[in-house]
Amino acid sequence: MSRVQQLFHDPLKVNAGLILGAFGSMFFLPSQSTTAIFTYLLGVLMLWQVPRWRGYLSDPIMILSGLLLGYLTLSSAWSATDEPGKAVSMGVRTLSVLLFLVAFSECWHKGYLQRWFAKTLVLCGAGAAVVAIGYFLLSNPEDGRLNGLGQLGAHVIAGLMFGVVLLFVLQSIRDDASSRWRMIAAGCGIVLLVALILTFSRNAWVSVFAGIVVYCCAIRCRTPKQLLLLLIGLSLLGAITLATLFFTDDGRNFLLPRGDSFRPLIWSTIFERVWTQAPIFGLGILTPDDVPNGTILHSHPHSMYLAVLYQGGLLGLGLFLTLISLVIRTLISHLMDPQAQVALGALAIGLLSYFLDGHELVDRIGETWMLFWLPVAISLSLRYRPQIREP
Repeated sequence: MSRVQQLFHDPLKVNAGLILGAFGSMFFLPSQSTTAIFTYLLGVLMLWQVPRWRGYLSDPIMILSGLLLGYLTLSSAWSATDEPGKAVSMGVRTLSVLLFLVAFSECWHKGYLQRWFAKTLVLCGAGAAVVAIGYFLLSNPEDGRLNGLGQLGAHVIAGLMFGVVLLFVLQSIRDDASSRWRMIAAGCGIVLLVALILTFSRNAWVSVFAGIVVYCCAIRCRTPKQLLLLLIGLSLLGAITLATLFFTDDGRNFLLPRGDSFRPLIWSTIFERVWTQAPIFGLGILTPDDVPNGTILHSHPHSMYLAVLYQGGLLGLGLFLTLISLVIRTLISHLMDPQAQVALGALAIGLLSYFLDGHELVDRIGETWMLFWLPVAISLSLRYRPQIREP
């Protein structure tokens, strides 16, 4: 049997290849639309294979994810703008995310991602970091910040993505059996750390540091109770440290070199719109969320939590927080699994960074998939373990 025939004989191999291609290419391809070709093709194949995986639909994580994304997509119906094309696009994005969750879990159960997923992220992330550092040194940007490539162009997004890859570097160094690969991963980690530092994104610095701390705590603790107590203590220590820095001139200048970046104005405006117009159901996912500020127009709420509140109201935010809670409980309950440990770190990076950035939970593959939907997919693979028949 030829290799091509073997691939089609076991479609999960094709699905795994598309997942690796999608996550690897996002570091280099110029736009989300280009990278999304992998996920759209994956979605088509998954729809063709429904009888095999429909059992996943009964899992609480899939149910909550479907309710959250479906509800936000449905909010197109009461959005202030009537754009059927955008509503259809939201529906496609929702379906793409849900099918990815199942596809990732299936491929992990089959063993097709364990060997290559971390390696793909580490090599592609480090490769993108090398190019970004080279361009940074040659171009000497006016703002002095390193940006990523293509769709990761914003310095904060680049920093967060490099930070998640750093977690997979740490996992590789700790768990991989090959000493040669551990050395390669360590070299890649140094490059990624340099790139992260050069972004000068305080949000990325703090969030990635927190994610690494959570990962280190997860691999050291033996019980969920130990982990929770340790994280509560460290969270209090971190909050006190940040508060101390904030209330000193030098510390505040370090944390907020550009001042508050108009965050209080943006957040108060967004919250007032929601509270006065549609606190329960939200204003709809297609309703413009621009915030005027004199001659400046801030294009989104700069907080994922406020963005979900704006789009879906208290109902949407409640679904979002419930899903987060279930994912965290699932990962903590599988604390001894290396997969859960790295997912906890990645989720910590995403959830902390979302206080200051993020605005599209229903999105094509990009930073939201890496910071949020990847940990959700990992938690699904831990919760739902079907018996997959050999072809």
